[in-house]
Amino acid sequence: MPVIVAALGWSWRETEVDPLTGALRANRRDRGPSRAELAALEHALRLAERWSARVVAASVAPAQADEMLRDALAVGAAHALRVEPPSSAAGPRPAGLVGGEQVSAAALAAALRQHHGVPDLVLCGDLAADRGTGSFPAFLAASLGAEQALGCVRLEPVGDRTLRS
Repeated sequence: MPVIVAALGWSWRETEVDPLTGALRANRRDRGPSRAELAALEHALRLAERWSARVVAASVAPAQADEMLRDALAVGAAHALRVEPPSSAAGPRPAGLVGGEQVSAAALAAALRQHHGVPDLVLCGDLAADRGTGSFPAFLAASLGAEQALGCVRLEPVGDRTLRS
């Protein structure tokens, strides 16, 4: 059975920077996927229905993200996969806001291979909620040895497991 992965971020939606000290502040409850990542989940669910595939909602996130993954299961994902982030800081870190997605992408790719094999399709949002660099999808594709299509605003299934954007 084909496997479609919806990669969901666990990002800081709002982060404030103190202009004098440079200290970062964020509300612990203000975490979750961006609207683009939720759209990726919706596309994954629609494609899975058409192609008789199963959807895996996956995230590199701390245990607090389990509720987000349970929500994905509630709307139709068959499986959830959470990978503990390489460094789980209690608050936002400057390096996490400007990049560092390569290690996280490699960890997610390894966990996907171990639990579900190499997925047939991985859908990511175009931008994380924390306005990060947006490089995670590229690093994930490289870690999986997969091709990628960036900036798609429309996905249209044509034929048997073929997409047109």
